[in-house]
Amino acid sequence: MYMIFPAGNLPYVPVTYVAAVNTLNAPTNVQLQRPHHQLSDAQVAQRLRETLCSTIAELKTLKEQNRALKESISKQESKQAEMEKEQVDMSQVHENTLDLLTQRERELTKLQEELRRKDDLLIKTSQMEQDREKENMKTLDLLAQSEAKVADLQEQLKIKTDFLETAGQKEKSMIKVHVEQLSAKETEVRKLQEVLSQKDDLLRRAQIREQDSKWAHQDMIDLLEQKDSELSNIKEELRLKDELVQKAAGKHLNSSKAYEDQLADKTSEVSRLQEDLKVMGEVQRRVVKKRRERTRAYIATLDLLTKKDLELRRNEENWSEKYDNLQKCLHDQTVNLQLLQEEKRHLKEEEKIKKEDEEKIVDKYKGNQTEKLSDEEKIQKEQSEHEKNKLNEKRKKKRGRR
Repeated sequence: MYMIFPAGNLPYVPVTYVAAVNTLNAPTNVQLQRPHHQLSDAQVAQRLRETLCSTIAELKTLKEQNRALKESISKQESKQAEMEKEQVDMSQVHENTLDLLTQRERELTKLQEELRRKDDLLIKTSQMEQDREKENMKTLDLLAQSEAKVADLQEQLKIKTDFLETAGQKEKSMIKVHVEQLSAKETEVRKLQEVLSQKDDLLRRAQIREQDSKWAHQDMIDLLEQKDSELSNIKEELRLKDELVQKAAGKHLNSSKAYEDQLADKTSEVSRLQEDLKVMGEVQRRVVKKRRERTRAYIATLDLLTKKDLELRRNEENWSEKYDNLQKCLHDQTVNLQLLQEEKRHLKEEEKIKKEDEEKIVDKYKGNQTEKLSDEEKIQKEQSEHEKNKLNEKRKKKRGRR
């Protein structure tokens, strides 16, 4: 309320101005009110003093409230900045976890493909091993047949040596030596065959090489047959010549020289047969060496296969352990993210409640003080509202940047 004092000795009338404020930015409407009865100067002074005291007290309270509001706004801004930083950190952590997950998934797909390839290779190798086992069984049957043929040939050779013993003691001694050598070779061959029969699984890759050995056996058989035929022819010739010599022993003395020549020829033939037997022995030795080398190579391949199988199993166990650890880490990270999201929700709810309480308090003060505020108070309110608008604009800009 403002008093209009008179000039000179004119009578004065107290006039009151009432400021009706509908909104903060609305213009003020000044109304002139006249009291029903005039007041004395003392009463007017007392009322003015009372109004001044009340306005001063209200100004102090409003200043304190503005300070408290500014402090609360600064605290809220600091909290919001911290929350924004935490959100940015959480988003970075989430992105990093997603990148790690994608990398681990790619690694797992690669490992699965490698395992599939290895499984396919193992299946193929098992099939090849089965086929080779079948082929080895066939080769063993062929070897048994060849052994039977060799036994028959040996018996024939023994019979032929018995016939040759009648030709002379020297020939018998030489033939006995060769027979002993052949028997020793036969014993070695039998021992090797027993070893090979025990290691049937080790003859998987012997099909092509066994064909060469078959050809060698066939050549040996052909040579033996030729020699047998030659021996039979020689025996027949000797028998015929012996008969002729016995008939013509008394008539022709020169026949003794022919007989000696025939004996020399026979001895040369026997030496030739001995050389052929030596050649056959060398061929058998070569065959035995080849078989031994094949068995050694097969054993080495089996050792390599076992080592590779062990390495594959160890790799599979290691990758399974890594996969389990990754799953555990992912589960823990998801749980932590859920907890952080729940904490954010609680903080947002608390901020909303605080804002609503502050708005209610401000509305109450505005409703109580609209009738009592003066022009200075209006200016202060406008300043505070202007500051609030600036803060709201800053917040909107920050949200738009996010």
